[in-house]
Amino acid sequence: MRMKRILLFCLLATVACSLLFFLTRGIADERMSLPVQAPSGGHLASGSSEIMQMRPGSVPQGGAITETSDPGGLGAPEQIVDVKESFSMTSLKGKVIISEEDKSFPVAGADIQLWPGTQQLEGAPDFEFRTRSGFDGSFQFTDVPMRALMTLRAEATGLARWSSGIIVYPEGNWVSWRGRHVLYAKPSESAEIRISMEREGTAQGVVYNPFGNRIPLAEVFAVEDAANECCWFPSPYIPSLIDEIRKEGERAEAFRAVADANGVFIIRGMPTAFASYLFCAFDSQGHYATVESVQFTKGQKTLIQDLRIPSISSLRIRVLSPEGKPLHGVNVQADCRHKNALENDSDRFELSLSDCPNRETDASGIADFRSLDAGKYLVKFWPDKFCPESRQVEIRENEPTELAITARQGGTIAGFVSGPDGSPANFASIHIRTGELTFIDGSFATFESEITIRDDGTFRKDGIPDKRICVTARALNLCEESIYVSGEARNLAFDLKPYPEFQGTLDLPPKHRNISRIVCSFDSCWRQGWEVPVDESGNFRVNWGGWREDAEVFLTLAFTGWPPVILGPFKPRPGDAIDLGRIRKPGERIVKGLISDPSGNPVEGSAVSFMTDAVRAFEIETRTAKDGSFALTGVPLLRGGLLVQSEGFPPLEYRLNKDETGPVAIAFKRAAFIKGRVIDANGETAPCIELSVLQFIGNGWDELAQFRSMQTDANGNFTSYPLNPGRYLVRLRYNTPGQGPGSERELDLDEGDSAQVELVAPFLEKK
Repeated sequence: MRMKRILLFCLLATVACSLLFFLTRGIADERMSLPVQAPSGGHLASGSSEIMQMRPGSVPQGGAITETSDPGGLGAPEQIVDVKESFSMTSLKGKVIISEEDKSFPVAGADIQLWPGTQQLEGAPDFEFRTRSGFDGSFQFTDVPMRALMTLRAEATGLARWSSGIIVYPEGNWVSWRGRHVLYAKPSESAEIRISMEREGTAQGVVYNPFGNRIPLAEVFAVEDAANECCWFPSPYIPSLIDEIRKEGERAEAFRAVADANGVFIIRGMPTAFASYLFCAFDSQGHYATVESVQFTKGQKTLIQDLRIPSISSLRIRVLSPEGKPLHGVNVQADCRHKNALENDSDRFELSLSDCPNRETDASGIADFRSLDAGKYLVKFWPDKFCPESRQVEIRENEPTELAITARQGGTIAGFVSGPDGSPANFASIHIRTGELTFIDGSFATFESEITIRDDGTFRKDGIPDKRICVTARALNLCEESIYVSGEARNLAFDLKPYPEFQGTLDLPPKHRNISRIVCSFDSCWRQGWEVPVDESGNFRVNWGGWREDAEVFLTLAFTGWPPVILGPFKPRPGDAIDLGRIRKPGERIVKGLISDPSGNPVEGSAVSFMTDAVRAFEIETRTAKDGSFALTGVPLLRGGLLVQSEGFPPLEYRLNKDETGPVAIAFKRAAFIKGRVIDANGETAPCIELSVLQFIGNGWDELAQFRSMQTDANGNFTSYPLNPGRYLVRLRYNTPGQGPGSERELDLDEGDSAQVELVAPFLEKK
C-alpha cells in the first residue's frame, strides 16, 4: 500500500514537472518570437535566449553585441541610435493597469513602444524602444533622452490602444507643452508614468458601392479626433490623409481593417471614451467613402457603422512634355469650387486649397482623382519650366474620364537684383503675376509665382506664357520695383533703393512729456498703422514702406491725449529724407448729444465713440448718463463719425462735419433679426457651420464685422445680432458664387422684422 502511494506521488511529480517545462518553454518561445532590430552595421548574436537591449556604444566595431538585459520582464529588444551628448539621459519606468468598478489589475504582456514625436526638437536623438510589461504590469526603458518629445503607446489583446505624447524634464524646470504628459525626474532617478487602459471598443459594418452591392476586401480606416470638436474633414483631402497614414505604417495613429469576401469589416482595440472618429473605406480602385464625427455612446463597446461609396466617377490626367514624354511630380488641381462659375476663376498658382483635391503625377505622368461628384471641373497646373495650363472637363456620374494635356514650352524671365550699394541682393525675392490667360476651351485663369534669387543676385524662370506679366522685386526695408514684360525677358535689372524717410519733432505739452510711441500711417484715409518710437525730446523717425513711384501720400500721427495730425501731401523718391519740423497739437472740440430708444425714452449706459476717417487707431469713448445725455471731449477738428451701441439694439452711426459740436439727437430703431437653419443635401441639420451677414451699402455688399464668427448650434439653427432696417445677404461663410442652390439668401428687412431662412450646404452632401 505504501509502495503504491510512493509510485502515485512520483507519477504526479513527473506530470507537474512536464507541465512546468512546457509552460516555461512556451514563455521562452514567445520571447524569442518578438521582432528584433539591429543598429546599422550590427548583427544579433544567434543562439541566445536573453532579451537584448541595445544602448549607445554597446555595439563595437565589427557589430557584435556585448550587453544584454531584460528590464521589462517579458519583452522585446529596445534600441537607440545616434544619441547626441547635448541631450541628457534618464530611465522611464511605469505600470500598465486596467481599472474596473473601482478596482485595478495589472496588465501583463502589454506591447509598449516609445519613439520620437511628430514635433521633434532640433538636435534630438533618434531612438526606438519596445518591450512588454511584466506579470505585475511593470516596464522600464533606459537611456531615454530628456527634453525630447516622444510618443508612448501600449497595446494588449482585448484592451483599447493607449497612446500619448511624453516629455521628460529635470525636476524643478518648468515647461509648457500641449501634450498630455509632462514627466519630471532627478538626474539620479527615473521618470514614472501610469498607463491606465480600458476594455476595447469594436467597430463593425459593411462597405457598399454606389449601387448597394457589397465590396469585398475593402480597406477601412478609423482616425481618432482626440479633440472631440465639432468639425468635418473635406473629403478631397481624405486620400492624402490616408497616404500619410500608410507611410507612417505601425506608428500611425489610426485603426485599420480589411473587409472579408462579404464586405464585412471589424476594427478592434478602439478607445470608447472622449473620442470621435473619421471612418474611411477604399475599394480596390481607390474610390472611397467617409463618415465623420462618429462616437461611442456611454457604456457602448460595439459600434455599428456601414460605409457607402457615393461615387465611382474618376478622372485620370496624363501630363506630357512637348516631346510627348511624361512629366513626373507635377501638382495638378481639380478645382471643384468653381465648377459652376469657371469664367470667374482667378486663383493663384501657389494655391491655398480648401476643399479642392490636388495630386502629383507619377513616373508615368499620371494623376488619378477618385470618387468625384458629377459636374464641371477646372483642371490647373504649372509644370516646372513650362507654361501654366488649364482645361475644363465634365465628370459624368459613375463613369471614368481621361484627359491628356501637353505642356507648352513658353518663354524665360531672367535678370539681376542689386541693393543700395550695388552688391547682389540675394536676400530679395522676385514675384511674378500674369494677366488673364485664356485657354483653348475658353476658360481663363490668373497665375502667380515666386522666383528664388541665387547667391550672385541672379534669377531665372522658364515656362512663361506669351502674355503681359508683372515682375516685382521685393526686399525688407527697400522699395519694391516692378517691370512689365511679355513672355521673354532675359536681362531684367532691379536696383532696389531705401525707403523714403520722414523725421520731425512733436511739440509736446508738459503732461505728455513721457510719450514714448506714436501710431503712424500713410495715406489721407487710414490703411495701415504701426507704432513708432519717440525720444524724450519728442523726436521721431519713420520709413514709408509702401512707396510707389509718383505716389501722393499723407502722413497721419496719433497717440493718446492728442487728436490725430495729418501732414502732406508728399511725393517722395526712394532714399529721400523729409524734415517735418516741429509739430504742434491741433485744435479739438466737445460734442454733446442725447440717445433714446425707438419710443423716445432715454437709454442709460450706451457706448458713444468717435472715430476719424483719417486713422482708425484714434478713438474716444464715453457712456450716456441716466437722462441719455453724453459729452465727448477731445474730438479733433476732422471729419468722422459717432458709433452708438447698446445691448438689445442694433448699432447706429452718425456722421459729423469737421467742426460740428452738436447737440445731436440719436434714436435707436427697433431691431430686426434673421433666424433660420442650415441643412445638408440630404435635409439633415448641419451644426457648427459659419455664416456671414452682408449689408447692401452704396453699390455693393459690405460684410458686417460682428457676424464673422456666427455659427449654427448643435441643431443647425442660428439667430443674427440685432439689425437695422436695410437690404441684407446671409450666406455660408466659405460659399463662393455658383457653389450650389440654396447656399445664400437675399432679403429686405423693415424695422422690427424677424425673417426666417433655410440654407443648404452642398459641400456636406453624403450618399
